[in-house]
Amino acid sequence: MIAKANGKAALSAAFLLLACTVDAAAGMIGVSPLRVDFDVAQQTSVLRVFNTGDTDMSMQVDARDWSQAEDGSDEYESTSDVIAVPPIFSIAPGETQIIRVGLVGGQRPDREVAHRLFLTELPQPTFDPLGGQLRMRLIVSLPIFTAPAAVEPASDLEIVETVTAEGVLRARFRNPGNTHIRVQEVAAIDTSGAEAQRTSSAVYLLPGATRDFYFDTGAEDITISRLVAVTDTVGTVEYEVVTP
Repeated sequence: MIAKANGKAALSAAFLLLACTVDAAAGMIGVSPLRVDFDVAQQTSVLRVFNTGDTDMSMQVDARDWSQAEDGSDEYESTSDVIAVPPIFSIAPGETQIIRVGLVGGQRPDREVAHRLFLTELPQPTFDPLGGQLRMRLIVSLPIFTAPAAVEPASDLEIVETVTAEGVLRARFRNPGNTHIRVQEVAAIDTSGAEAQRTSSAVYLLPGATRDFYFDTGAEDITISRLVAVTDTVGTVEYEVVTP
């Protein structure tokens, strides 16, 4: 049985800077903005990619449909509903590349549609695998959201199931609304009121989707009494876990 109380919290996004480095072989880019939003009136957008590293980079741009499985894992399929130009580009250190993104289909009147835009680093022809350095390929993934014709008021994040087995609490959260919810973190509070554990990796829940969060209760025989989720749409939501 779950009881729920609401609060408010503000979340912010920062400039995206990603680096993949091994043995000082660095490929670094910045991307702005961090996501793309489309609606009936706005169906084009511009991304700026900055090469903040010290070597030339070549990248491929690929848009895919984005859905989620029952446990919340992301699933992708190829799509022609979103186009990005140029699909392949090279960028020198300190330079900026403009990417134009357009929506050509995939809108729904009743529910937000989600895509992902992947920027994947292409191998450099001058890279020497015997030179004592291993360079990992950089992949950046950005969300694309297309708003429905009628956007419902922000819905509270729901818990639909909590199960404890073999020293692990599994809490399944659900997004009941018609637009996404971004869960910044979920904290587990024990019966003494202390924070027992926290998951801090931000994840999206697409409309109607569910996602499982796991908390270890067996190591110190912890009893979790409350879960506190911080989201970007409905602020902080607190759930009381009532055991039979």
